[in-house]
Amino acid sequence: PAMWVTHDGGRHWRQPSLPGKPGAMAASNGVAFASVTPWGGGQTRLYANRVGTDRWTQVPGVVPAGKLTFYGRAGWAGLPPSLWATTDLRYWHKLPAFQCPPILGAPSIASSLAAGTTTRVLLLCTGNGAAGSLGKTVFASANGGRTFSLLGSAPLPGSSVNTLAIPPGRPQVVTLATASAASLLDRSVNGGMTWRMVQYNDGGIGWRDMRYVSPTVGWVVHGGLPWTLSLNWLMRTVNAGATWYGVAIP
Repeated sequence: PAMWVTHDGGRHWRQPSLPGKPGAMAASNGVAFASVTPWGGGQTRLYANRVGTDRWTQVPGVVPAGKLTFYGRAGWAGLPPSLWATTDLRYWHKLPAFQCPPILGAPSIASSLAAGTTTRVLLLCTGNGAAGSLGKTVFASANGGRTFSLLGSAPLPGSSVNTLAIPPGRPQVVTLATASAASLLDRSVNGGMTWRMVQYNDGGIGWRDMRYVSPTVGWVVHGGLPWTLSLNWLMRTVNAGATWYGVAIP
């Protein structure tokens, strides 16, 4: 449970001074953000750092329980019903609470958030899981997260959800990483209304750290845990998630 920083492309690393355990991390427009939970427990807080320095400072008032997602200078921290937003990477405000509705009569919770533009945000609500499946409903906001409306449902297979990811500049293209007895990458090209599922029969070791870095190029870690050993590999897409391939690391 630690953070390591490099300023020379990975040749040398050091640990910055943080008052707790780092969790979610993201960066945009030259500013890095991290959620930090105090050692011994307590409320998670948001910290910011200008890229190229090691001066992490607390963002006042923001309690980011959950995800961090950014698009340009717009950003969101946490998950509904406790979601904060910024339009300039400096000043944050809490958004009106949104409660995920039941899925087939069972309670559901917010599981992942992804920004498609500076105002369009997708939210995944999950619930009513059983036998390797999980109900997944997708909601969209056109006003930066102040209100959400139902779009559709993602495929039921996959009882653990990792993340939603959207290529910059292509808000209608969405990838959902999930796993159960297999690892799954679900893809939508209409903003989350309908989906196509790709299955990897690997015992369901799952995914870590999915990111799109351009309108076409994205990365995801397959496995990434000590006990998955030879099944760990880095995967890349060059067509916005339509296909993925393994990348060798020498």
